Amino acid sequence: MKKATTFPVLSAFLLLLAACNPAANTPPAEDENDSSSSTEDMTIEDDDASNDDDDMVGGDASTSVAPTPPPPVATQPRVIAITTNTWVFTPNMITAKQGEKVTIQLTGIAGTHGFSSPELGISAMVTPGQTISVTLPTDVAGTFKIFCNIPCGAGHKDMVGTIVIQA
Repeated sequence: MKKATTFPVLSAFLLLLAACNPAANTPPAEDENDSSSSTEDMTIEDDDASNDDDDMVGGDASTSVAPTPPPPVATQPRVIAITTNTWVFTPNMITAKQGEKVTIQLTGIAGTHGFSSPELGISAMVTPGQTISVTLPTDVAGTFKIFCNIPCGAGHKDMVGTIVIQA
C-alpha cells in the first residue's frame, strides 16, 4: 500500500484554518439533548496509510497558532516647541527619556539668538520670524546646559536653560 504523505500537512492546514476562523472558535449554541454538534466526536480515518504519525491524527483541536504580530509602527519624534525672545528661551527646561526621539522646534520672536549645548553637539541660530528644527540626541542620560551663543545684548548671559535626559 502507498503511504499518504500529505495527511500531516493537510491536518496542520485544517487546524490553522479552524484557528483563524472566529466563527470556528465560538462554540455553537447546543440543545441540551443534542450532542451531534460536538467536535469531540469527529474522527479522521485513513484506510490507505499505516498510522505512524499518531501524534498528528485526531490532534488537539484546542491547539491554536499564535497570531502574527502587527508590523512595527514608524514612531514620529515628539516635538518640543521653544521660542527665543529677548534674553529668554520659553520654556527654558526640557525633559526627555533616554532613547526617545525628540525634535526641538525653535521659533525666533525677537532678536537673533543661538541655541547651543556643546555637550550634546547642538549649535543652531534662529532669527525673528524663523522656525527651525533641531534633533535632540537622547542616547546619553544626564543634565545638560543650553545657552545663547550669539551675543544678543545686555541680558545675553541670562539666556540659559536645561535639558534633562532621564534614564
